[in-house]
Amino acid sequence: MLVISILRKITAIVLSFFVLMWSGTLFGGGNENVQNTENYNLNFTVLSDVHMEGNNTKTFKMFSKILKDIKNNVQSNAVVFLGDNTMNGQEIENLFFYGFISLIDPAEKIYTAMGNHDTGNGINKYAELSERFWSYYKDFTGESVSDKPYYYREVNGYLFIFLGSEQDNVNSSFVSQEQLEWLEVLLNSNDETGRPVFVFNHHPYNYLAVTANAAELERILTQHRNVFYLGGHTHTTKVNFETLDEDSYSINLPRCTDESDDYANNDAGLGVQIYVFDNEVHIRARRYYASQWANYEFTYAVR
Repeated sequence: MLVISILRKITAIVLSFFVLMWSGTLFGGGNENVQNTENYNLNFTVLSDVHMEGNNTKTFKMFSKILKDIKNNVQSNAVVFLGDNTMNGQEIENLFFYGFISLIDPAEKIYTAMGNHDTGNGINKYAELSERFWSYYKDFTGESVSDKPYYYREVNGYLFIFLGSEQDNVNSSFVSQEQLEWLEVLLNSNDETGRPVFVFNHHPYNYLAVTANAAELERILTQHRNVFYLGGHTHTTKVNFETLDEDSYSINLPRCTDESDDYANNDAGLGVQIYVFDNEVHIRARRYYASQWANYEFTYAVR
């Protein structure tokens, strides 16, 4: 397995180097339109639906610009991907996704949820492709995960919780009762700290395979304090900031590698930059491939 890991890394970096050189996006990406927030405890980026393909030059260019903007301009402590990192879960797609990240090195920590396209998008190869997904994740980030598609990490003292579908579903996550109980234990523990907690899943909170489990997830999210749930999948043309109750929130993000010239009416290409302070969470939307802040800017009090 060690030999396979080393070969993957070498192949990914070499392939990505030549692709980025050929596309003219390996270098550059200086400070532009930065306007950074300062004096935060944590500063991280959230992106969704890269959909890396093995022959898509447009995605190559956009993804490299996104990563360089994060590295050079917003300077995140961590980057979180909400899944659908690849279009079909193929080896070449995973090699390019992680090869670009390895070459550009946008942040110290890289985390990801698993999306339906990462496991084949309904082609009944969930077991094989989910194993591949986590294998690449471990090889390139050094982050070990269990045999479950969900896990958590602590980043600068704040809890990041990653949910994941346990079956091959396209337009919904299959989140078992066991996974929901695991989530609630973590949120109970976090309540004692009084700190914001961030829950990530590829699908929006109400896109669960079983209606009863969707209702249960919403109940869990709203019974705890300072909860931020972030999902993608829908390729929405409007970023959806939703207040679930007085201190629980949901954010649905578009595909980060979609391009838009209609910035006033189309949120394609946006991700969010999240700044965490002692008493508030500040969220700013950004079109990273263009190094431009968007109109969305929200501040939430920590209760």
